[in-house]
Amino acid sequence: MTQFGRALADLNIEIICANSPQAKGRVERMNQTLQDRLVKELRLCDIATMDAGNAFLPEFMADYNRRFGRAPQNPHDAHRPLRDDEDLGLIFTWQEERTLSQNLTFHFKRMTYLVKPGPETLPLARKDVRIHEWEDGCVEIHCQGRQLPYSIFDQNPSVNQGAVVENKRLGEVLSTIQVAQAKRDRARLASKGLTKREKGRISAARAAAGVAPTPPPEPVTEDRLGAVFSFLEGFEAQQKARHRAYNDKAALSRRKASGQSQPKRGSQRTRVRT
Repeated sequence: MTQFGRALADLNIEIICANSPQAKGRVERMNQTLQDRLVKELRLCDIATMDAGNAFLPEFMADYNRRFGRAPQNPHDAHRPLRDDEDLGLIFTWQEERTLSQNLTFHFKRMTYLVKPGPETLPLARKDVRIHEWEDGCVEIHCQGRQLPYSIFDQNPSVNQGAVVENKRLGEVLSTIQVAQAKRDRARLASKGLTKREKGRISAARAAAGVAPTPPPEPVTEDRLGAVFSFLEGFEAQQKARHRAYNDKAALSRRKASGQSQPKRGSQRTRVRT
């Protein structure tokens, strides 16, 4: 089930699909109106900003309904009021289900979440929980009608620049770790397997640690150039040795083939005259 279908099911709304040509024609006719007639009306009214367009919409809707509106066959209004137990903000969140481990942990979008252990949460091991992600990135965990407290174990930690300055003895170690993390983040941001949201989380974690959201390109030093040249020279030598061995093997095969085609000495019988 999609998130749209799940939200409608929570609100007790039935989805009526456009399975007939007439219904599909109505949908396409409305799309044509919004993409053609509305655009022309905005151009005629010299509207070029979003705020001016939103202010013009009520006037356009009233004029459109007055010109093309038709009275329904059944005037009954099927809309119902919102119940007190229906929270639209919670229903319209992105929701997924996970199963708690024996340690009350689960994974969600490359992050490990730990439900705080306690008398009320320990019996929930191996139970299914529902994750609610809000538009601003806030996450709530619900199970059996109640919200669970949790903490996040960050799998993409970043060393703070202040920690490198304050710890004099560990400065070199932390600097090395920071360089390794920058190399790791550079590879992840360049990877095509991560989504834009996941790359945004990596950049936000770097910004929260006090470093640049995007790591700088790795500098090319003379040592690295020397290593590259050494590798190319070794690779060229290996290729030459491989070609030399292949040519020697081919020459030996040709010699053996030519030796078998000639008759061996003493193999022919000598003819004795009597």
